[in-house]
Amino acid sequence: MPTLPAPFDVFISHAREDAAYAEQLSVALTAAGFTCWWDRELVSGTRYAAEIEVRLESAKAVAVIWSKASITSPWVADEATVGRDRG
Repeated sequence: MPTLPAPFDVFISHAREDAAYAEQLSVALTAAGFTCWWDRELVSGTRYAAEIEVRLESAKAVAVIWSKASITSPWVADEATVGRDRG
């Protein structure tokens, strides 16, 4: 697993279809003084699962955007479970 980046406040979990809302949430949280990460920052060629795992471990909280699209996403379910299990 890659080295953990500096901790940040909020990991935003969302389905691809909800990317515009994830961006709005990130902007609002950042304006409120929180640092955020969401998958728009993934670089092409990155091992997505490994990078997401590292970012989840670095986050203080997980914000899940629940929608019709996200409730069927195994990625969102996994990320929400990590957030729940970490309290």
